[in-house]
Amino acid sequence: MELLFYFVLALGALFVSGEQNKAIVEITPVINVTESIFVDDEHKVIYYVDALGNSVYKHAYERGETSSIEIPAKTVGAAIPIEGKHNEFIVAAHHEILRVHWSEEDTAERVTKLHTNLKLASNERFFQGKADAKGRLWISTFRVGKGGPADVIRGGGTFYSITVHKNHSTTIEKKLSNVNVVTGLGWTQDGRHMYYVDAYKRKVFKYNFDLNNGDLGHSKVLFDLDHHPHLHGDIHGLAVKYNGAVVVSLWNGGALVLIDGHDGSIIEKVTLPIQVPTSLAWGKGLGRNVVLVGSSRIPLTEEEIIQNPFDSGSVYLLNRVNCTGVPSFKIRLAD
Repeated sequence: MELLFYFVLALGALFVSGEQNKAIVEITPVINVTESIFVDDEHKVIYYVDALGNSVYKHAYERGETSSIEIPAKTVGAAIPIEGKHNEFIVAAHHEILRVHWSEEDTAERVTKLHTNLKLASNERFFQGKADAKGRLWISTFRVGKGGPADVIRGGGTFYSITVHKNHSTTIEKKLSNVNVVTGLGWTQDGRHMYYVDAYKRKVFKYNFDLNNGDLGHSKVLFDLDHHPHLHGDIHGLAVKYNGAVVVSLWNGGALVLIDGHDGSIIEKVTLPIQVPTSLAWGKGLGRNVVLVGSSRIPLTEEEIIQNPFDSGSVYLLNRVNCTGVPSFKIRLAD
């Protein structure tokens, strides 16, 4: 089956970046905005959400099958599997953090609202989230103005760390305030540094990180898109290589950029046939040389969508040689 999987990759559409041919393959149906891609190596599936909807999607990549469940909320920002609990997730759902069981009939069963002391504003919602290597949930919020989802209120968001307990209680720490919207997040393999993207600041921030207690230390701007006028679009998704380098996607810029994790210099730019790449991930079950790239139909016009042979709003596999990255981590329930 694994040989068949890579044979399909080899037959995928090719595009040119620099002097090397790259293979990119569409693997999921189209939605609006693919975000929060999670690769479950154990069960050989990919989870992701539609940032403008209330559904969580599951793609079994060996069988090529995609299914979904609807969450009882206005929107969903992230869905992360719980360690040791098959088909159970922690879901950041608009104003609430939920524990959800994905039934065999593809419905959301046993939906439990976790006990938190968070009171989000009416125009505020949860967005991107990931778990660190200790199983804590890191989740951000942002606020929108009267212009709708794209009208982000500058400095209106907050970045939280949440420990989820077995009794459905939570321990919440406010880590950062005055953020716009966090669209990418990741840690180095040794757990000593955390990176995140604030899309509207057009920057990648790097923090010293204490994995044991989740504390953030000294920070710096690792990469500022405004200092690179030859790059178009906005920074969006983020994934971390084993050597500490950072891969970011350029929303409406049609590219991935590999950045040195120490000095922020550009190592490589990879041009994509996808105009609006979003979330990034990789995982052991897919092979360490495969990068998953989400995409968005927004802000493309219908004409732009029709003209591009690659469907915006799908998840893609980008075949890269010697690209090894830190995998997705599951939520770990605390006592």
